[in-house]
Amino acid sequence: MLRFFYPAKPENVQRIDSLEQVWLDKYSDEVNPATDLAAAVQFGKQVAQAVIEWSKQDSADGAAIPYTPLGEGYWEPTSSAPANVPGWANNRTILPGAINNTIPAAPTAFSKNPGTPFYNMAKEVYDISQSLTVEQKAIANFWDDAPNGKYVTVFGHWFSILKQVFEKDNPGLMKAADAYLRLGISMNDAAISCWKTKYTYHLIRPLTYIRKHMGYGDWNPLISTPPHPEYSAAHGTISGSAGYALESVFGTNYSFTDHTYDVLGMSPRSFNSFDAAAKQAALSRLYGGIHYRPSTETGNMQGKKVGENVKSLLTTRK
Repeated sequence: MLRFFYPAKPENVQRIDSLEQVWLDKYSDEVNPATDLAAAVQFGKQVAQAVIEWSKQDSADGAAIPYTPLGEGYWEPTSSAPANVPGWANNRTILPGAINNTIPAAPTAFSKNPGTPFYNMAKEVYDISQSLTVEQKAIANFWDDAPNGKYVTVFGHWFSILKQVFEKDNPGLMKAADAYLRLGISMNDAAISCWKTKYTYHLIRPLTYIRKHMGYGDWNPLISTPPHPEYSAAHGTISGSAGYALESVFGTNYSFTDHTYDVLGMSPRSFNSFDAAAKQAALSRLYGGIHYRPSTETGNMQGKKVGENVKSLLTTRK
């Protein structure tokens, strides 16, 4: 799989070859390398190739379609970056039925008038941005997860959390495989549900609304606004599904400390449950200035619904 995703650069090839040899050497001491190990390696390659071939039919290659803004009150790009994969909503889910009945109701009706629910929703984003506490800034930055080479993605962040759980508890191969499967499917399919929502409602971002309709033309959020519509919050949706998936494997009161960004000098964050981490990830986007509160809360619940569907539909062992 690594060779499929990172084939071009010689340094990538060397690293992958080196990593493969490390594991071959490790298991050569435990099984017969000429028979058992060779058969296992061949089977693994066959599985990987089957997954690659299956993935080619998921419609992702056609997701980067052109986007035309719909006009006032709707989302418009906030930077020079094009709209982020509007066609992702048409992707095939990994698990059939995973996103059934997960698309939320329409967001708060747009209005430019002070005192209206929409105006007040945007005003909360602005007001919070003017008095952010040290803790709120830390939360926003910890869950930024911008795929810019500095941070991991939100998907990578949750896989990092799962890896840390394995290092802490060593749950065994079968439970680990089950956890990886449920987490990966839940997040992938939650993202499709989220993108269906985003490109159904096309909701304007706080950055655009606050600058154009509240008179703060130079206002900027704490973190960068991503190039796709506001509702529902992707971090909230994906994290909601991730938290539910991990709770379905490890329980609802699993305490852990997340060290994902120790390498960047960020303080680790501790949680009493995966759900608590998911809710903080969603809320971080309000503190970051890129989402309204209702979108973060709706996204969290949307992700949980995907997680519930995955739990009810996916059977891994008889």
